[in-house]
Amino acid sequence: MTVQAQHRRANGLVRDVAHAEYIAPAIGPGRIPLSDRIAAGRAIQRLWLAATTLDLQMQPQYTPLVFARYAREHRVFTRTASAQAAGCAIERALAALLGAGTASRAVWLARIGPARSVPGRSLRRPLSDLIVDSPPAELPPLAQPAPAGTRG
Repeated sequence: MTVQAQHRRANGLVRDVAHAEYIAPAIGPGRIPLSDRIAAGRAIQRLWLAATTLDLQMQPQYTPLVFARYAREHRVFTRTASAQAAGCAIERALAALLGAGTASRAVWLARIGPARSVPGRSLRRPLSDLIVDSPPAELPPLAQPAPAGTRG
């Protein structure tokens, strides 16, 4: 059974979509060292590249991690009570999905699924249109820094 089929059977939430997350090693409450964050970035890039070679797309889902952290830290991020309550609900849902101890160490969350074109998205210019050898004539030249010792 494919990952997509397992996901539909288990959750019935979203067609042809799975989820991925990167969990930092357990070292203490709420603190993830820089070296572990760098390791997470490397692992995520490898996963993303592997997904691309398999004709899969990933969509990062950072917002749930942010609001879950706000709720765990009892951080006030809005004056709107319903939005503050929604942040707490997100934290509970993430803890239920990943496990309470694991959710607090999550540094990356994403949806992953089959690559397909999405209608209605903005068009992208080709890279060759974006690379320039010199600034256009209508832009003023860049300001040169003042010589050393001339600033007051």
